Amino acid sequence: MASEGTIDTEAENLQILLNLLHEDARRLRVEYPFYDLELLSYDPRRGRLRSFVTPDALADARNEHRPSDPDLADELPSWQDVQNACLCSGIVDYDNHEEARQAFEEAWEAARRPHGMPTYIAFDTNVFYNRVATRRIEGDFLGENAHRVPFIVSEAVREELDRQANEKYSSDEVDQLRRTLDVEDLVGALTNRRDKQARIATDALGEVNYLTHRLRAAETTAAKLPGGEENDRVIAQSYRDYGQEHYGRIVLITADSGMQTNASTKGLETIFLETPSMDQPPSGELDERALCNLVHDLAVRFQFLRFPRTGITVWGDWSGKTPQDWMDDVVRIEHTGSKVAGKLAEGLEAVKGVKAGLENR
Repeated sequence: MASEGTIDTEAENLQILLNLLHEDARRLRVEYPFYDLELLSYDPRRGRLRSFVTPDALADARNEHRPSDPDLADELPSWQDVQNACLCSGIVDYDNHEEARQAFEEAWEAARRPHGMPTYIAFDTNVFYNRVATRRIEGDFLGENAHRVPFIVSEAVREELDRQANEKYSSDEVDQLRRTLDVEDLVGALTNRRDKQARIATDALGEVNYLTHRLRAAETTAAKLPGGEENDRVIAQSYRDYGQEHYGRIVLITADSGMQTNASTKGLETIFLETPSMDQPPSGELDERALCNLVHDLAVRFQFLRFPRTGITVWGDWSGKTPQDWMDDVVRIEHTGSKVAGKLAEGLEAVKGVKAGLENR
């Protein structure tokens, strides 16, 4: 039996954990320990969701544990956080998914023409929150062609995310949460840790870093506009300037109608992603890779997830989590010495060995 401890691993390796847990249970359950609320259950044999928390059930649990400070109350996970996690993980699509896919294909075809005007694909801040680069562009939208497209990211986007990523829980805020949340050791672990919005912003920064490091996106400079213009205008202007400097066509990806208007006034084309309204919980078939992504994305927003009666808790953030960890979707698995933890460590070592062998070929 493994001793108590933690294991840090990429979200894709959560499939090993899920398989091990399935050996001891017919279905997998994921709970939010602060509400003592089941978020979802999954049948691995059928590859289907068995149940998923409803908006009303989550709202009731949230209200029951709501602190008196309204700003701190916003830190408690909401249905909006669940919707965003489902969108990030790909278990729900944008309403115009097929239209967007065709627009990306057209942009790619334009970018590869040898004698046409250069085409650059640019990013608004909101699409990084929704993991469009790693979960969509390298998937349905562009696939392997993602590595051949000229992408650009405004430094104003990175600066906006950097500002949000620095917010942490104060000791007073943690004390207030202790009065409404029941799991003392986990509440204490929030001290001087990133708050919810900071975790989401840091996750988005990991997406920016992935785009610049792995997909070789260029970063544009962003001059401050007179009169303290709002950031949307600064971002749109920086992309316009880049297009003029490089005699190119800019196609901006955004899910914000306000930014779409700003981009239009700057002469930029857009690919607009229509965010779905998820009034009902997801159901039906779900492959294990998407489930692993969902567990990661929920952990970022909820901070802690628990697999009940297993001694396993998944952390979204912890002291010492590095920018590389965020870029690689690393989560922390805390275990209480269960046999699953020992088997998980063995499985992860085996995966590491296989990857090393492939890299050395």
